[in-house]
Amino acid sequence: MTDIDGRGDTMPDEQSLDALLNASDNACAIIDRHYRYVWANTAYQRLHLGAPSDLSGRCVQDVLGGAFERVDRWRLDRCLAGEPQCFRTERYSPALGWRTLEVRHHPLNASAAVVSQVGVVIADITQSRQNDHEIHKLMQVTHLN
Repeated sequence: MTDIDGRGDTMPDEQSLDALLNASDNACAIIDRHYRYVWANTAYQRLHLGAPSDLSGRCVQDVLGGAFERVDRWRLDRCLAGEPQCFRTERYSPALGWRTLEVRHHPLNASAAVVSQVGVVIADITQSRQNDHEIHKLMQVTHLN
């Protein structure tokens, strides 16, 4: 972490980082090399489970179901090989119904060229996509008149 103000402040403690990430609208998680959750924020838990619940130690496939093999596993593998990933996907959320998601996978804890974990950040872009669709429809109607 960089000392941006030059005051020599130390890195924030784990509790502060946890509070910050749990306040985020983005769903965030850390997944290890064995496809198990190390940590997930409240937004991630709500998105995938419908309510807050500890995911630590749980298998990603148990939470994501068939989408894990179809969409996620090969991207996690590429990220574990050091290649960040970014993609859009449709997922069903028990709490929210079908959602359009922008998913980013970031290699974490790389030492000696070995990535040991993947940081996952998911933005729910459903509303934005719907707004874009409405604007597109309005533009078509406007051009027809």
